[in-house]
Amino acid sequence: MNFMKKLNITQYSIFSYIFFFALIFIPMSLVWYATSKQSVMKQVELSTKNVLLQSKASFESDLTQLDLLAQQLPYDSAISLSKLADPYETIASRSALLKYRLNNAFIEQIYLFYPDDQTKLYSPNGSTEIKDLLALRKMTISKDELITFLNQTAPVFSSIDQQQAEGQTFFYSVPTTDSFGSHQATMLFIIKKAAMDNLFAPLSEIEHQYFYLIDANQQILSFSRQASTLESSLANKFENKSTLPAKIKQGNETFTVQSIVNNSLQLRYLAIVNTKVALAKISQVYKLSIYLILAVLIIGLVVSLFLARQSLRPYKKIESLLLKHDKDSPNNQSLSFEDLHSKVSNFLSENNHLKDEIIQQKPYIKESLLHQLLTGQLNDLSKTQSLFQASFNESSKTAYFSVVISLEEISDTPTSISDHVIKQILQQLNQIKQTDFEWIGTKCIGENALTLLVATNHTRPQIEILDELVEALVELCGVALPIGVGTTTSNLLAVKHSFIEALAALSYRYKNATQMIYYYTDMPSGQTGGAYAFSFPEDKQLKLMQSLTKGNETVALETLEELIQYGITHCETFQLFRMYSYFLMNTYANFSALLPEDQLLQELEVLVDVNNYQTLELHLQTLTQMICSQVEEQVQTEESDLKVALFSYIEAHYNSDFLTLESLSETFALSSTTINKIMKEETDTTFAKYLANIRMEKIKQALIETDEPIKEIIQSNGYYDVSNFTRKFRQVVGVTPGQFRTIHR
Repeated sequence: MNFMKKLNITQYSIFSYIFFFALIFIPMSLVWYATSKQSVMKQVELSTKNVLLQSKASFESDLTQLDLLAQQLPYDSAISLSKLADPYETIASRSALLKYRLNNAFIEQIYLFYPDDQTKLYSPNGSTEIKDLLALRKMTISKDELITFLNQTAPVFSSIDQQQAEGQTFFYSVPTTDSFGSHQATMLFIIKKAAMDNLFAPLSEIEHQYFYLIDANQQILSFSRQASTLESSLANKFENKSTLPAKIKQGNETFTVQSIVNNSLQLRYLAIVNTKVALAKISQVYKLSIYLILAVLIIGLVVSLFLARQSLRPYKKIESLLLKHDKDSPNNQSLSFEDLHSKVSNFLSENNHLKDEIIQQKPYIKESLLHQLLTGQLNDLSKTQSLFQASFNESSKTAYFSVVISLEEISDTPTSISDHVIKQILQQLNQIKQTDFEWIGTKCIGENALTLLVATNHTRPQIEILDELVEALVELCGVALPIGVGTTTSNLLAVKHSFIEALAALSYRYKNATQMIYYYTDMPSGQTGGAYAFSFPEDKQLKLMQSLTKGNETVALETLEELIQYGITHCETFQLFRMYSYFLMNTYANFSALLPEDQLLQELEVLVDVNNYQTLELHLQTLTQMICSQVEEQVQTEESDLKVALFSYIEAHYNSDFLTLESLSETFALSSTTINKIMKEETDTTFAKYLANIRMEKIKQALIETDEPIKEIIQSNGYYDVSNFTRKFRQVVGVTPGQFRTIHR
């Protein structure tokens, strides 16, 4: 099977499909045909034998009735040779004899033969000379042969040789005895062939079957409506007195023989079945099944080719990448499985360190996607597939909601908490594995809080999920932490609203500190209870403030539109409009520090004279865009300053063995994920890889420019296991540090 290793993916798929198809369907079809053929033949044989037995029983039952009629003759005083020969008494005797014929429709005529008068036969019609009967029935036997036939002491059925082919008659002679057992007379029953044909009609009507009756003289009596050349073959076998076989072959046809013998009557019943005709239907079905299997094979081949081409795409991408980086291989070459496996194995062996980097980047990628999703930066749903299990991604019943957990109760300072504590909390929460819900978490940037995105399939109520979350937090932290819960949505891309709502709900705890779980849906939404009763929608106000604080322009504009619609609906009078517009302006006034030189206050002064909601909304939209733009610039500036400080710190402390990702996280109050994200954006590598590269370059520089001992150079750059670093240096550079110094001097 070495040739299979040289096949590409398309050839391999086609070959494997045809091979397994042939391996399964061809033996199955052969077995099915053999068993079906055997079953059909067995059924035909049993059916034929059953009909043959029924016909034999019916025929011999009629002969038995004739035997009974004949046995009544000795006790009938009206019938005797003397009375039949007497001219005066013959009429009465013939009338009595006529009753025997009328009692059975099977009989055409009855004759009586007396051994004492071997020249005549007596019937209800009178006496007949034996020679006249021979001429009348066109018999080819002599008078003496007929007398011998009539003198037999046991019943005999025979057709006796006759010249006519049609209108053939059959003879059944039954000897009668007197009370002393002496042969008194022989009753000869004449039976027409039409009666026999009706009797054996069930056998003669079957298309592929022939029925024959063999008498004591080995004469073949045919009762089949179809012409057959089998009679000559049978006649030869009986003439040669050979044993009748179970199967007879004649030309291209094979016949199966069913035979039953009656020794007392010296009769043999034969039913011969044409096997080819009997199996014609099953052969036709088999041919159709072969065509069907071939059709399935062709369709399967097309489908296999299509699926192979579909599955070939990732292989082709890998193949093109390998060929692109392998200058020794032509670009149009198609790699076999063996070549592809060899090249991938070599690539993985040479880049084994990539595995560790990928593992390190996996949490960062997931948290980065979650951060982009919550802040509205991610609008491609296909990129979110890695966040949750496939059962949640593929279900139409999945719903999502955001949860923000305040960490102020357990933090050392009111504004920050260590990355180590956040990791512990997330690890504890991730250990909770359920089939009906799943959550992922990250540190809430800019807040001393933790954000969870929860996916649920609605089989468990939201309150039960949150109770389980609270229990886990109490077990880990020792205290119940305040939790804000946003609204539920079926659109994963819309969870940015749920995140802002969770922040708004958590902010509301300062007004209501009697509980630990705060739902955005439970916040006062504002309502009109009468003509002058009115309250402001604090839930939407907090949501707007949180979205402006985060610089999320999309959510802020949508929330502003909701607030304007609320005013149009509930604040119809000018006095209420003026109050409501001041409420909105006061909300934006909280962000005056973000805009330079009191720009926000100047914009708000313009709004004092506004007298309709449309103009109010336009001005507030402009303010929203200005604030979010300023927040974004501020964040970028802070990020830029942070990056400069971060890299400066690494550059200054690269040779310290205490410089780790965890120590860096504590120094800058950032999560390890955030630091890795910054490193990836700026250097396209991880912190560990970046630090190793700096140390490697510093060691190379010292080896070339100084005469310090190699051990001291290595240890002064953060490595205290000299032998381990020497092996690593050789793997990366290709030579030992000593050889490197010699080469470059």
